[in-house]
Amino acid sequence: MKLVKPSFEIKYITPNILEVIEEFGRTSYKSEDKITSGSAEKFVKMIIKRKHFSVLEAGDLFVKFYANRGFSHEQVRHRIVSYNQESTRYCNYSKDRFNKEVSFCDPEYMSLDYLQEKLKISSENAREIIKIWVLAYSRAEQSYLKMIELGLPAQLARDVLSIGIKTEINVKTNISEWRHILILRNYSDTY
Repeated sequence: MKLVKPSFEIKYITPNILEVIEEFGRTSYKSEDKITSGSAEKFVKMIIKRKHFSVLEAGDLFVKFYANRGFSHEQVRHRIVSYNQESTRYCNYSKDRFNKEVSFCDPEYMSLDYLQEKLKISSENAREIIKIWVLAYSRAEQSYLKMIELGLPAQLARDVLSIGIKTEINVKTNISEWRHILILRNYSDTY
C-alpha cells in the first residue's frame, strides 16, 4: 500500500491571460483605446471589484489534481468544465506498472497533530483511529489484489476500494468558473 499526499499542478494557462481578459472585457466598456502595456492587471482587478465575472470566462486554466475519489466526486459536479480522470475500470493496480499496489491519499487530517490539536481527540484515541485507518486501507488493497489473482477483472474487483483511493483528475475551465469552484468548495473566499 502506498500513501500519496494530495497535490496539484497547473498544466496550462491561456497565454497572456490578463491581456486576453482585458481585450475581451473592454468590449463591454468600449474602452479598447485604453489598452496599454501594463493596463491588464488593473483592468482585471477592476472587473473583479465590480463583480463583472463573466469577463473572466475569456481565459482558461488547466490543473491536474492528485487527490482522493471523494475530492474528484465533488469536482465533477461543475458543468462548464472539461475533465479526464484516472479510471479504476481500466487501471489494474496488480500490474507491474503500478508496483502491484494500490495508492491511497494520505490526508492532512489523518495525523496525530491534526486529530489532537484541531479535532481535540485524545492521544490514545488518535493513535487508534490512525491504526484503524491504515488497517482498513491495507485490507482493501489485499482484497482487491487477491480477487484479481483469483481471476476477477480489475473493473469488478475495484468495488472493494474505498473513496480514499488516490486518483489523478485533469480539470480545465475558465477563470470565472475556477473562482466559483474555489468559493463553493471553501478553498477561498477572498475574491
